[in-house]
Amino acid sequence: MLQIYPNAEFAADFPDDMVEKDGEIVQFPGRNVAEALAGMLRAKGYQPSPLLDEAQRGWSFEVPVERRRVWLLVSQIDDFILQTERHAGLFPRKRDEEIHAEVLTALHEGMSADPRFADIKWRRYDEIQTDAPGRPAPVARSR
Repeated sequence: MLQIYPNAEFAADFPDDMVEKDGEIVQFPGRNVAEALAGMLRAKGYQPSPLLDEAQRGWSFEVPVERRRVWLLVSQIDDFILQTERHAGLFPRKRDEEIHAEVLTALHEGMSADPRFADIKWRRYDEIQTDAPGRPAPVARSR
């Protein structure tokens, strides 16, 4: 059985890419981090969609796999928060969970190998921005 921790909090050493014009934010930060994450998945053979500007929420993209998709959102609140969801077809099946786990594992491997990413903690949704210790990986297998 899989235990999936679909969200991560992490530090990322990237230039600030927020854009302001006349005192108003016209591009929220985190695009460069989202691009790096999408690039990591691309290097693993996935085909992420183009980034979508979600304004103050951050930057999102989807990863299609076997007529299913995994949605990802990168937000900067203090450090960075990655939220993910699996989107199944009309008839959810066990493979949906496996696909989500595979995408998260590929992403974690890329983040762990990239020195720009640090202090990666995988969490359940209810643990985001809490004192919960987080997990060192997004997937745990139990019997």
